[in-house]
Amino acid sequence: MKYDLEVTDQEDPLYQSSIIQQYGNYRKSHYGGIRYIGTIVDDFGLRNGFTHVLSFFEKIKQGEFKANVEHLCYVLVFLARTLPFWTREFMCTKMNFFNEAFLGAISTRKSSNPLNQAHTRGHINILTNNYHMLLRRYYVPRKHHRMLNYINSLIGCSLLELENLEKRIFGIKLIADQIASLPYLEQSMRRKEEIAADLKSLNAFKIIFSSKNYH
Repeated sequence: MKYDLEVTDQEDPLYQSSIIQQYGNYRKSHYGGIRYIGTIVDDFGLRNGFTHVLSFFEKIKQGEFKANVEHLCYVLVFLARTLPFWTREFMCTKMNFFNEAFLGAISTRKSSNPLNQAHTRGHINILTNNYHMLLRRYYVPRKHHRMLNYINSLIGCSLLELENLEKRIFGIKLIADQIASLPYLEQSMRRKEEIAADLKSLNAFKIIFSSKNYH
């Protein structure tokens, strides 16, 4: 099922308050225009549901909760599917927090990192596809593509450090796909430099050629 993220939110109310007053709103062009979905999203926010989502990511990052990738997929799918109903105020206030919290959860060096647990390529595709949907709503195209490139490199490097050979090979494939796509992208030289910088910051080549890994 395709979920269109071209959200018309210009009429959303903006409150002069540091506290978010409304989390969800009715969208005529989404999910058949069913009115109560926006109300459910709003009620979820008012009951601190989104605060608990952020806490979920933070607890993984701090090693306080050992989630598996399937848990992470459920949360990302929920955020992406409810995203069209987020009010402009809520999205603009919290999107950066969700982005940083998610990246923190999957980049932690603690054993609680879900990528250390059993998962399939399908799980990784669910994570990246739904993360992409989140980015599209808030960031301009070049920015969200840049961030998607980074998360693919991050996941690829994380998989390279696992003992399972199949997952390490998939990690290399994720990184190789980033590089292979460059000739078909606009401003490919800039993208090439950005991806190279990501791989360097993530110690990708050191991991690949480490004596403990035999790829």
